[in-house]
Amino acid sequence: MRKIPTTSVPLSLMDALSGLGSLSPARGPVVAFEKAFADYLGVKHCLAVNKGTTGLYLGIQAMKGLRRKKTEVLLPAYTVPTLTLAMNKAGLKTRLCDISLDTFNMDDVSAGQCVSADTLCVVPVHMFGFPCKMDEIKAHCTDAGAFMLEDPAQAMGAELNGRKVGTFGDTALFSLCKGKVISTFQGGFAVTDNDELATLMARERAKLPPAADSPLTPAVMAAFSLAMRPLIYGALYPLISRFKSTEVHEHFDPYQFTAYKASVGLRLLRKMDAIIADRTRIGMAMYSELKNVSGLRLPAIIPGAKPAFNHFPILFDDVKKLEWVEKTLWEKGIDTARFYKLPIHRIYDLGYRLNPDPFPNATYLAERLLVLPSHPYMTAADVSRIIDVCKKA
Repeated sequence: MRKIPTTSVPLSLMDALSGLGSLSPARGPVVAFEKAFADYLGVKHCLAVNKGTTGLYLGIQAMKGLRRKKTEVLLPAYTVPTLTLAMNKAGLKTRLCDISLDTFNMDDVSAGQCVSADTLCVVPVHMFGFPCKMDEIKAHCTDAGAFMLEDPAQAMGAELNGRKVGTFGDTALFSLCKGKVISTFQGGFAVTDNDELATLMARERAKLPPAADSPLTPAVMAAFSLAMRPLIYGALYPLISRFKSTEVHEHFDPYQFTAYKASVGLRLLRKMDAIIADRTRIGMAMYSELKNVSGLRLPAIIPGAKPAFNHFPILFDDVKKLEWVEKTLWEKGIDTARFYKLPIHRIYDLGYRLNPDPFPNATYLAERLLVLPSHPYMTAADVSRIIDVCKKA
């Protein structure tokens, strides 16, 4: 009956019920949440919203206000596809660059070839919790007169050269939605040290409709808390699997953040260091055993990086081996995920011709990537099963 979910957050029932006194639209808990996360990251400004995509939208709207003639935003071709919806809403064009099969992140050489005088900002995404090469990407931004907008949605708590990711760009977006290092079920925020951008982002956020939690929200959060636990996940998998998102979204709805979710987020922040420590211990145990296994590729940990291991990604040279590992791990009580089976340019029509493939690395990764769990609900036995199966593939 026990099955390890692909992603999980140690959200307790007490955490879920802690915000019961904050179901009103009061701003106090939201302000406290924003200050606590700004202090944790070491930035001046934090603006909470309903999802990471909304944080991206606030950032590019503010940047657009300062550089009105620039019309493009550069993304890696393999990342969360719905990021493009923020550009659509802002009236900007999404431009793509390829990813690196070494780091699984934005390829800095390809990014340098794709930035132009029209580039408003470059969005390096720290996929799976592994930090990007920030110096190289920042240099391309400087050369093009573009902003850098970091996306550490999957890398909350990760570090590069002693600094938290999300502090290297002009702004950054974070997500608190399902599947992140910590989660309030829905939510996100944007951060910056730039006072001018912060003022413009706050102005944009003020235009968003307020969100309200219903009296049932704590019950939904409590169910979310329970569903991520291995015994309940296994027993109720036929029901839980119905709530896994598989649709391709064509739009998103930006809202403000709620006091209830802010109260839950504050409690989770107190656990952040312990959660990251658990993820690092589990992730590095698998990394050290699998990094030299023939037929498998893991993302490089660049110099100075401390990954958050939001997930554990493995790239298979042989798709049949991937499918065997996926099936075998499921039989042994470990759930896995394929994430995005197509890169962005094969999901949305962004004007790219597909033959020859303009972003072959992104397509290769999408076709051969398996994502494994690396969360605190895993035991040493779970880790050993994963290592054993992957080595036998």
